[in-house]
Amino acid sequence: MIHFIDKLGIWHRLPVIFGLIYLAIRRHLHQEYSLINVGETPVGVRFNPVDYPYRKADGKYNDPFNEGVGGQGSFFGRNILPVEQKDKLLKPDPTVVATKLLARKKYKDTGKQFNVIAASWIQDGSVIYGSNQEKLKRVRTFKDGKLNISEEDGLLLHDQEGIPLSGDVSNVWAGLSALQALFVKEHNAVCDALIKEYPALDDEDLYRHARLVTSAVIAKIHTIDWTVELLKTDMLLAGMRSNW
Repeated sequence: MIHFIDKLGIWHRLPVIFGLIYLAIRRHLHQEYSLINVGETPVGVRFNPVDYPYRKADGKYNDPFNEGVGGQGSFFGRNILPVEQKDKLLKPDPTVVATKLLARKKYKDTGKQFNVIAASWIQDGSVIYGSNQEKLKRVRTFKDGKLNISEEDGLLLHDQEGIPLSGDVSNVWAGLSALQALFVKEHNAVCDALIKEYPALDDEDLYRHARLVTSAVIAKIHTIDWTVELLKTDMLLAGMRSNW
């Protein structure tokens, strides 16, 4: 039934409730049968989530069935079984394949929707906090759970080499630094709110709670504000809100 709907290409024109059911089934099928684990395949529950109430610096231990999912240095899942390539990896050349298959032959109107260059770092809190323990320590004040930010101009601080003190400074530019500073202020504002409501929390608890809250804010912006501007249908709008 699912494959029949796929071939007809009508899923996005179905009534919203039926479209959501289709998307839920399609997602389950993809996760169950179309993603092949790279490396050792975990079996059963790997750890108790109660032992990891906060986000780890390297992103691991988010999935109790696979502790490495989403962690720094982890591999993407494969869609097909690996095949030994040896010296055939670049035959045909990937650039030629991409040009042949993906290059537009003629202009096609994509409709009135959000259309700007958008980067994935907006959805990943590591751009603020870092992705390992060393970077994590670099951005913290270790006082009231807060992160480093200039009290004079509200922008990111810089080290002696002029590099911003933030979680990820790879290919940094003014727009990225401005967003980093914005979410650092959000983190610190959450800390102030937590101190007011829960004065007994120490620096570490304040930091970890504020990190969870701020990461959730970023995820919410990505899910129900950013993504719906790219996927301009009522069904996908409902789907994103359902996911959230």
